[in-house]
Amino acid sequence: MDLVTGALGMLPSKLLELLKEEYKLQKDVRVKVQSLSRELECMHAALRKVAAVPWDQLDDQVKIWAREVRDASYDIEDIQ
Repeated sequence: MDLVTGALGMLPSKLLELLKEEYKLQKDVRVKVQSLSRELECMHAALRKVAAVPWDQLDDQVKIWAREVRDASYDIEDIQ
């Protein structure tokens, strides 16, 4: 009987520990998703500025950067 009650006596503290870890994990994920959303907004704003300039007037480095940002923004949208 002590074996059973001993295990049950530890259950509430173990359950509380698991719940705390789950809450922390969910909170961390929520913060990361919010960060990704803000980053995506910045990417889209920058791409709109680049799109306002005729493509042939853009510097080659800006073209490469715009392509990489666009591709990264698609990846982020897919993840969300």
